[in-house]
Amino acid sequence: MISCYTPDFVKVLSENAWTCSCAGCNGVFPKREVKWDSQVRESASILCNTVASAVLNSPTSFQLHTSEVQAGDSVLSEKTQLVNQGCINLLVGSAAKISITLFAIGAFLSKAKTLTSLDEIAALQNEFVTLLDDGTLAMSAKELPVIDSFKLDMMNGLSALVLGSGIELDISAMLKLNEVEVFSSEYKLNWLQEISDCESEVEYSQWLNYFLYPMFDSVFPGTDESMWEQNFLELCQRHFMLKLALGLFSDTESGIDKETFTALAMATWSYDLPTVSHAEKSLIAFSLLN
Repeated sequence: MISCYTPDFVKVLSENAWTCSCAGCNGVFPKREVKWDSQVRESASILCNTVASAVLNSPTSFQLHTSEVQAGDSVLSEKTQLVNQGCINLLVGSAAKISITLFAIGAFLSKAKTLTSLDEIAALQNEFVTLLDDGTLAMSAKELPVIDSFKLDMMNGLSALVLGSGIELDISAMLKLNEVEVFSSEYKLNWLQEISDCESEVEYSQWLNYFLYPMFDSVFPGTDESMWEQNFLELCQRHFMLKLALGLFSDTESGIDKETFTALAMATWSYDLPTVSHAEKSLIAFSLLN
């Protein structure tokens, strides 16, 4: 027998009658489980409106409930488990800005990938927790090169993402979206500076849940080590697009309520991210955080 881990959001949704009929679930609770030889994780598709709201808006969404089940056949390596847990520990164990925490996770992954000793990986994770807490990583993040060209490319998709979210834009948000679409690169980069603090307008627990979801659901950074860098880049791309979208609403009368955050977060998870051909994907990812 092995442990089955059920997040609180799955438990709560399972205990209530299912009434959602959105396109993400078609009237059926989109629960799923992944079973390995060492553990089972129960989850649900975040592309369902009801699931997304449950995932993002409760501080206890990822409180885990444990039961005993039969083992599966698929192997989940000890290294993958340890690195996945290291990413989770970095995310939830610090009060640093989300962008700095993501930088810490990316740097941790880059070094962990080169290690084979589980003891060394565990020690590395502890080292990064310390560096994150004492502000060292925040200083290091400021020294990274800024690649504006890729940020501008990402901004070209903002209109499609926001309009695809289904949110009804007020006049001020629509005007700002039009400005970002048609104005100069200099204007766009200046706007990025203006919205640099919009993360703080969302509850910290919502940000944590946004990133805890792929870490639990997909065992981020994933079971294929060759994809770790790509998966980290995509995480940073989605964070960047969500931050852009939130920036449109930060100065509007409606502001950023839970419904707005949920709709925009869902839009980032279904959004087709642009392909990055640059060999140094981590460098691009770090630039999006800077």
